[in-house]
Amino acid sequence: MPRSIKIIVATVVVPLVLVAGLLFAIPYFVNVDAFGGKVVQQIEATLGRKVTVGAIHLSLMPPSLVIEKLAISEDPKFGSGDFATVDSLKVRVSLMALFNRNLDVSSIQAERPSIKLIKNAQGVMNIDSLAGGAAGKNAPGGAAAAGPPLEIGKLQLTDGTVVMDDLSGPKASHQKFEHVKATVGNFSSSTPFDFLVSLNVGEGTIETSGTAGPIQQGDPPMLPLKSQLKLDKVDLGQLAGPDLQGLLSGIVDIDDDGKVAKVDGSTTVEKLVASPKGRAAAVPVLAKFQVEYTFTSEVLAMKNVTINVGQSQGQLSGTLNRKNPALSRINLKAENAALVEIGKLLPALGVILPNNSSFASGVLSNAGEFHGSLQPLNGQATLNVQNAKLTGFSVSDKVATVAKLAGIQTGGKDTEIQSLKGAANFVNGAATFSNLVMVIPGVTISGGGSMSPDGHLDMKMQALLTSAAAGAQIMNILSAGKPVPFFVRGTMDNPTFLPDVAGMAKNQVSGITGTASGAEKALSGLFGKKKN
Repeated sequence: MPRSIKIIVATVVVPLVLVAGLLFAIPYFVNVDAFGGKVVQQIEATLGRKVTVGAIHLSLMPPSLVIEKLAISEDPKFGSGDFATVDSLKVRVSLMALFNRNLDVSSIQAERPSIKLIKNAQGVMNIDSLAGGAAGKNAPGGAAAAGPPLEIGKLQLTDGTVVMDDLSGPKASHQKFEHVKATVGNFSSSTPFDFLVSLNVGEGTIETSGTAGPIQQGDPPMLPLKSQLKLDKVDLGQLAGPDLQGLLSGIVDIDDDGKVAKVDGSTTVEKLVASPKGRAAAVPVLAKFQVEYTFTSEVLAMKNVTINVGQSQGQLSGTLNRKNPALSRINLKAENAALVEIGKLLPALGVILPNNSSFASGVLSNAGEFHGSLQPLNGQATLNVQNAKLTGFSVSDKVATVAKLAGIQTGGKDTEIQSLKGAANFVNGAATFSNLVMVIPGVTISGGGSMSPDGHLDMKMQALLTSAAAGAQIMNILSAGKPVPFFVRGTMDNPTFLPDVAGMAKNQVSGITGTASGAEKALSGLFGKKKN
């Protein structure tokens, strides 16, 4: 959203500042061939940049001043080359006023402008020195160039291109917006003005309209505005960088005083991918939010954010600090979210269930507190799953096979999860699981372990038979009522269950000692024998 404001500043304000420079040179325009050099000199004084132009001439139908092939040089602190170019700038004027050495501008049209925005590692933009250029800085009180307020009935930009290189974040980003169109009505350098800007992002479009201005000189300069953004299938990868993929649509209202932007909106993301290993979500993700962004600190405060996946809802709160990601804090909470819908989102997060299984029922409640950059993840979370059914993968079969347990119901293809609880701690993308307890028919599985950032599991678990069936009771007798240990290795989508041979041997030795008579009594009871 701050980038959108900078784009508006760049695409709308640059031509206006240019016209302010022309204002001082207009007495020479009647004989433009003779005084072209002085025209350029005045523009350069206003912009604080080197300016080159091609031909400058008058057009009578309609009465216009036409400047061909205009180029504004880059701020030397950001390199060489051109900051902006315009194929043709047409300024519609009153001929009578022009001959009287005055300027009466009714409209301006900039054809095929191209602007390159750069934000360096310190968060300074190359447009900052332009919008507060030499003339503005030398004027009393930091006001715009001296003279009467500039008023223009209409300003149009057609088929523009805006490129932005952002070097201020943890990762450098490059964005390109094409077919930029802008219209400004009733512009005045001293009062607010109306605007409409549209641009293409991939196959989608962004359109913003509202009221902006007046420009407030400063370091950096500020442009207050009230606007509404309309997004239609905008490519998230081009808008936010390669870490996010999907098609973004929605409506966002912005109230920006130049220091803090208050943003309310509702957006939908289709085909979301939020992990390098993820694949497109099968369900759209809806977000409703009220946030505030402070430009100087680059902090986004989440006042009220809800995320909906179908009928399931989660809440987000906290702050995102773009300038210093280590200070970011995010809280996540969900109550009784339907696993059927949450399961459709998991692939987008890089979580693939075993054997491509899926949830047919159940609810999830969880809470998480995360800090620092979200990639890699750091923080803590708890989870609580109730009455779930996982179709396409049987935990009972896997456990019964490796633990050599009789009394567990096997042969099915699904897992009935009566409950699953536990906690996770994330450090630089690696997860440590603790206090895991899963209750399925006939057995309780507990333990903990870890998952590496690349998704490899190292879990140490144990199974305790709880069935009243004869086989289960016999196994409990032989193991002295102790749980049977086993390992889970591999990955989340392809876990491998392995026997803990050493742990089993220890339990068997403990179970054999002094249990013979107890086993006899128990077996007699099971088979209905009477002791003489």
